[in-house]
Amino acid sequence: MSAGAAARSADDLSATSTWAPLHQSAFRNLWIASFASNVGTWMQTVGAQWILIEQHSVPTLIALVPTASSLPVLLVTLPAGVDAEGEQGRAILAAAHPEISWTQFDVLGHPRVRSHPMNDHINDHPAFPTIPYQAWRDSMATVHRFAQLVGKIRLAASPRRNHWWNVPFHVTGRGITTRPMGRNPIFTIDFDFLDHRLDITTIDGARHSFALPGLSVAEFTTALTCGLDAVRVDVAIARPCPFDLPDADRPFAHDTEHHTYDTAAVTRYWRVLSQLNLLLEEFAGRFSGKTSPVHHFWHTFDIAMTRFADRHVDQPPTVDSVTREAYSREVISFGFWFGDDTFPEPAFYSYTAPEPNGLATEPLTPATASWVDRRGSHLAILRYDDVRTLPDPHATVLDFYESAYQAGARRAGWDIDRYASPGGITDPQAYVPHAAPQPQGAGPGPRKLHESAGPVIQ
Repeated sequence: MSAGAAARSADDLSATSTWAPLHQSAFRNLWIASFASNVGTWMQTVGAQWILIEQHSVPTLIALVPTASSLPVLLVTLPAGVDAEGEQGRAILAAAHPEISWTQFDVLGHPRVRSHPMNDHINDHPAFPTIPYQAWRDSMATVHRFAQLVGKIRLAASPRRNHWWNVPFHVTGRGITTRPMGRNPIFTIDFDFLDHRLDITTIDGARHSFALPGLSVAEFTTALTCGLDAVRVDVAIARPCPFDLPDADRPFAHDTEHHTYDTAAVTRYWRVLSQLNLLLEEFAGRFSGKTSPVHHFWHTFDIAMTRFADRHVDQPPTVDSVTREAYSREVISFGFWFGDDTFPEPAFYSYTAPEPNGLATEPLTPATASWVDRRGSHLAILRYDDVRTLPDPHATVLDFYESAYQAGARRAGWDIDRYASPGGITDPQAYVPHAAPQPQGAGPGPRKLHESAGPVIQ
């Protein structure tokens, strides 16, 4: 809901008739029941006072009867009313300010200021909020393993595609999705990082959902297994253990260690994913050659997009099957990861594989970007915190990716001009040649080369 819609909802609420709630049968029945209950309570109070008058005639005791009857009600209704008011305030404020999680409002619906680094919005750019690795390290470890388990279901139930494109998650308007998979029935598993639930749905309308906060990986495994059974999905995982993580030998069903789930941090992670998903989509459009989807890998928990050259790469037999399939062609990849214990900060990255000679000597943009030696190869790195507070972080990251692409493509001998598609357009009729400036008053001149001639699809 937009801020305008929220305001309209508030106006509609204020304009509603006093008696309008009685048109709702549920409220009407509740009101009648409450009225009958109050009459009974009044009769009980009068009866108790009458008995006291008959036996004691002590004014103090008589006065205590209504007080004793009303005190529990006062103690319960006051905080309940405050909380209800806060819920309404939170709903309206959350709609008007979607960039702020509802957990940041206090019980009165006012924005809550916290010292936790995940909730510090003072210096946040709306596109790139702060997400320090250490602040949500434990939550990320839990969600990473949740994602790996569901990702392995995707691996088992989806048709295989080149370079493992069938395996990763895609970003949605509420979280991440496996996309439809399986057969008899076709099913989908979605992480909802706003309501913090896992949804399992089938093509025939069956649905099972459960909450994520508070679950250990072992409990998540049990809940997921029960959910699949509930919607009649039968899928087997070859190895139900983490992949390429420190606890790779421990089955998910035995992992009670990882259970931290900070809802604000997880929502923040998804919001960052959403921004980067669109940024990488835009960058992908600048290359007309073979390009991967923008996808979220459950292996390394990064989001990435890859450009390919039409050159086969012979991998030695000693290389594992995952790597052989992923890098069977020359690639230049672009992405973002949230950090790990060896590089404990979020960063944008790019790499060229196989790495051509002299790659690390190529210049990068902006000046804060650098080449980092990691596991025997060089990554172009731009630290997230060096970008997010800039006036235009979006453009800065696009420039970084472009500089890394130019570096890798030049060194690897790619035909850069052949595959260029500025603005995501390959149709030559969408551009007009650059012409000399028009005299003042002559009207708008021809657009520059590579400037869109306007929308083609109406």
